[in-house]
Amino acid sequence: MEKPVASFDPETVAHTVKLFAEKRALLTADAIWAVTMDVIGHLAKTAPTPKSIVMPASGPVPLEEPDIDEERLNAFCDTLISPYPDQALAFLAEFQAEGLARYKIYDLIGAAARRLGEGWDDDRLTFVDVTIGTGHLYALLRAMQVEDVRQLSFAQPQKHALFATVPNECHSVGVTIAANVFREAGWQVDLEVGLDHETLVEQVNRRTPNVIGLTLSTNERLEDLARVIVAIRINAPTAIIGIGQGGEVETDQLKAIVDFDLIFTDINIALRDLEDMLREQSVPNTPIIE
Repeated sequence: MEKPVASFDPETVAHTVKLFAEKRALLTADAIWAVTMDVIGHLAKTAPTPKSIVMPASGPVPLEEPDIDEERLNAFCDTLISPYPDQALAFLAEFQAEGLARYKIYDLIGAAARRLGEGWDDDRLTFVDVTIGTGHLYALLRAMQVEDVRQLSFAQPQKHALFATVPNECHSVGVTIAANVFREAGWQVDLEVGLDHETLVEQVNRRTPNVIGLTLSTNERLEDLARVIVAIRINAPTAIIGIGQGGEVETDQLKAIVDFDLIFTDINIALRDLEDMLREQSVPNTPIIE
């Protein structure tokens, strides 16, 4: 039987790499480093130890797929810290041609995240190396997730939303109004106000909503928004993310650095658009559960 291999949506790779480049250009070094460490931390949790370490030389090595050994892992990380993501894509394409199973691509991404973190700790990699490499790694992950979501059929998508203020955001009137409007329209809505970054991501993981709505009132919270959405994308790849912005927030800058699906300019239009987006994820002609 032919093994499934990883496929990467090229537009997602290009778009996500561009977003990370804009983050590096527009956000503070501290904010970029926080995002970088979040990506490494989330991905490295599932990183396997390379087979060359956990298996003895005489141990059973599956013949049907190539090993992710130290040499390959180091070579992959070398492509990641290149300024050009095409090198990492070419590396994975070559690895796939040898018969690498799809789940092993995820393993490789996790192992590479851990290796980038180790490179920083050991002073082998610079700040620029780690942030560029992590941005490319995240872009590859997102591109795989996009392809995976396209293969899924949500036969009975629930109208379940989590509305929250961006971490460190003080204003909660807008998000509360939005939550009430959605509830009146028949949605199950969880409302969270004043959560810190880690707790908000934890709530997303625990509640698994279809839709996540985040609000911010000023550009001062843009760094917090960019950071939390990266974490949400890693942990909840199928969720639709909407942003409610205050009058001070610059839309062009928001679009330049944040990976979201839509802006809530009018709550009734947002309701319609979100239900349409949920239907696109579902089997054709399957009604959304009220």
